[in-house]
Order: sequence, then C-alpha cells, then structure tokens
Amino acid sequence: LDYSFSPWFRNEPHDNGLVEHTFSSLFPKLYRPVFAANLTDRFRMNRARTALGGRPIRKWILYLWRPHFVSVLDNARYDASFYHIDDEYSFSATEKSLCDRETAIIKRVNEVFITSRALIQKKGHFNPNTTQIPNGVDYATYSNPLPEPDEIKNIPHPRIGYVGYIK
Repeated sequence: LDYSFSPWFRNEPHDNGLVEHTFSSLFPKLYRPVFAANLTDRFRMNRARTALGGRPIRKWILYLWRPHFVSVLDNARYDASFYHIDDEYSFSATEKSLCDRETAIIKRVNEVFITSRALIQKKGHFNPNTTQIPNGVDYATYSNPLPEPDEIKNIPHPRIGYVGYIK
C-alpha cells in the first residue's frame, strides 16, 4: 500500500532501507481528553504498522524518548520497550522532582538508557535495567583531515563548523 500522498501522514524511504513515517499537522498529537489521546495514539501506532506492510519483522521495538509518550505503552503492540533519557525534561532552572509520567515510563519499559551521571543519580533507581551510555563522538573520524569539499571552497576563512543538535 502506498500512503505517500495521504494528507494525514507520509512515508519517506531512505537509501539505507529505513522508512520515515511522519504524521502531518492535520493529525496532531492530542493530550486531553485522555480518551482522545489514547485513540489517536492507537491510530498512529496501527498506521505505522500498516505502513510497514508485509515486511518480515521479527520483533516490534518501542523506543521512547520523552515522558509525554507514556500512553503509547498502553496503546501499542510491541515486543520490547526502551526509554532514552538525554536531558532533564522539566527544563526548569530550579531542581524539580520527576513528574508522574516520567516515573511511570521509567518503571514500565524493559530498558532505560541515560546519558549522564547526574541523570543516573536522579532517575536511574526506578528501573533495574538502566544503563548509562554517555554522549560522545567518533574522534578518529572527525580528527582526520580531508580534502576541502567543492561546496564550501568559496566560503571565506576563518570558518567554524558544528555537528550536532541545537535547541
């Protein structure tokens, strides 16, 4: 089935065999009322499964990275679940305790991955299957000089580059 022209979602195949399944703003993530949030979560998960078609999938992995996805644990079929913590999601200048949603997701998933020692100390005791995996870089790849690409030859020096994510 080709859903690539749907106004509700699109599938974008990549060269590496992955398919990116994205919902449009016409089908927003709902949070309230709870029954509507659960209904849309269930629809989104079922639509993603359908988008994968008849591919030979042996295990369904649910990989979550924000506390507000906790409802997906109840509204999706999966074989294993993971929660990746790479930040303090309260984004508060003062220290706050964990919200109920984040505590629930940490306790319920099969495995938790946390990027820093401080986050391990704060959140690592809720699930015995918690592993610290620090952020990092492949230094050897970025430290070897390469020929200057043609696309940037006309950019004047000095140049500053950054690889990563800024929010």
